Amino acid sequence: MDVPILLAGDVFHKWNSSPYLIRKAIEAFHPLVQVKFITGNHDLPRHSKKLYGKSALSVLDTAHAPHTLKLGDMEGSTNIQGQKKNFKVKLLHELVWQHEPPFPGAPETGKVENIFKRYPEYDIIVTGDNHIPLYVGNGEQVLVNPGSLMRQSANQIDYEPRVYVLCMDGTAYPLLIPISEDVVSREHLDRKKERDDRISAFVEKLGKPTEIHLNFRESLMEKLRGVDANVKERVMEALGDG
Repeated sequence: MDVPILLAGDVFHKWNSSPYLIRKAIEAFHPLVQVKFITGNHDLPRHSKKLYGKSALSVLDTAHAPHTLKLGDMEGSTNIQGQKKNFKVKLLHELVWQHEPPFPGAPETGKVENIFKRYPEYDIIVTGDNHIPLYVGNGEQVLVNPGSLMRQSANQIDYEPRVYVLCMDGTAYPLLIPISEDVVSREHLDRKKERDDRISAFVEKLGKPTEIHLNFRESLMEKLRGVDANVKERVMEALGDG
């Protein structure tokens, strides 16, 4: 039995991905593989459907046109034959969330229950855009948001990329993708935090009352008491004493 692969947009991380990456995608999406995908905001130049023809995804489209559900669109639909019924599937590239909004003012239209209400005729809804995995079922419908397929920043050092496997009964389960733990580092973030903490401590120190000297250097040295040695060294270098 052919098993389709469903991609809810952002097939590429950048609309102008390299020829090498496009060629690898064309090789992966060969005609014997059932791949159905829609467009994501990362796939579109300036997020504009009108510029779709300039994108890396449009090249993939040209190579494997039958895979695309709707040319340049961020939504589409397809059908999957299950064990006892033919499931109607909606693909949607939209920021979807369940409990707490991902940011202040996030559209209520993206809340899971509102997605279910908006598309009551679909059994399975596959969404993209949100990089955090989400799986929700309400007894009649299932929403699957697989999350990002790769760790894209140091903040995702503990993130486990995954795909979801749709079962014949319309449910789904996650399949974790093996990752190497030593390829992502937070070292540069920790250094930045240490630097910011030292600067904050210095600024706070400057706001405290101290004895005022007529000599600027003496007053400054008074302020620098107890300040981190690295910060003090930088200040002295700026004064020409380093």
